[in-house]
Amino acid sequence: MKIYFIASLYGKEKYSENYKQIVQSLKGLGHKVISSHVLGKNIDDIRAQEDSDRTKYYKQMISWLNSADLVVAEVTSPSSSVGHELTVALKKEKPVIALAYNGVAPNIFYGIKEDKFELVEYGNLNPVEISRILEKALQKAQDSMDIRFNFFISPKMSRFLDWISKDRMIPKAVFLRRLIEQETDKAKDFPG
Repeated sequence: MKIYFIASLYGKEKYSENYKQIVQSLKGLGHKVISSHVLGKNIDDIRAQEDSDRTKYYKQMISWLNSADLVVAEVTSPSSSVGHELTVALKKEKPVIALAYNGVAPNIFYGIKEDKFELVEYGNLNPVEISRILEKALQKAQDSMDIRFNFFISPKMSRFLDWISKDRMIPKAVFLRRLIEQETDKAKDFPG
């Protein structure tokens, strides 16, 4: 899988080794990890950026999120940037694994009750233990990943979807997913 790794640059001074161990473990499990924006930069690099560089970085971040299968975030150190990126990822229906060292994470993460979000506590920087924790979390995240499903519809259905999408200001796929979710909730004998 292609994994987008994020973590606080402010927390990098204290948690740098954790960040490196998480990325190494993900790569060791056979995944491609986008992480240079965290591991290769520090807070002074960010402060020295011009506005045009910040805009370019934001667009790059959105591109990385779009191309990733899922997001892994180290959330021990509070960061509005990490929080924003997690919100964007969840809005894009990307599975998110948030890692909290020794159970320390901003309270907001304990309140997220989304199917595609998992807060995982870790404490041991032993590579075998980190890999075991990540492997288990990745399997759960994979089980929550969307499956692409294509089908043909009539021109009338297409016009309706275009109309409802504009009227309710939601993507057509979201409208269709909601209809299926409603029917799933109504089906008492559906085994799940």
